[in-house]
Amino acid sequence: MYSLARICTFVGLAASSAMAFVLPSLSAWTELHTNALINAQTVTDLNAAADAFLSQNISIVVNGASLTRSQFLKTLAVNLPGRVSGNVSYTAIIEDPTDPSNSTAAGWVGVFLVSSNFYTSHSLIESSSNNVLIQQDPAIPVPPTLPGGIRGDFDGRRVMVFNSVTVVDT
Repeated sequence: MYSLARICTFVGLAASSAMAFVLPSLSAWTELHTNALINAQTVTDLNAAADAFLSQNISIVVNGASLTRSQFLKTLAVNLPGRVSGNVSYTAIIEDPTDPSNSTAAGWVGVFLVSSNFYTSHSLIESSSNNVLIQQDPAIPVPPTLPGGIRGDFDGRRVMVFNSVTVVDT
């Protein structure tokens, strides 16, 4: 049996670099997960994208109306049938980490985007200004650390607050 250090030597890595998992910035994380949510093709894909992005205990406000997580996902699922393709364009993304010494752990992200969905008979274009609060979700257990300090990749961040102003252009 080879140790992690020995395996890393074989592939030309330092053992410590193989164990380091660098979290993406809040902006990059938000963009990645927003794309997955908007570009989901099935309800299963939509739910998987939501589980990786939105806390189960999220507070959601869209155009001044409070929604449950379930209600919010249903509004997104309505647009799935018949969609041929879609894309997302980001006008701007800004972030304000809650702890500047650990800028990837938590903070507010403001996203200005236009999503375009194309159907066989029409298109649906939405312009949105979204503000999200990303934090470590206390409902997601941290996996145990194995001997040697190995824990595997873990990102317990989720959106805890989602505020959106959205205008639909058909």
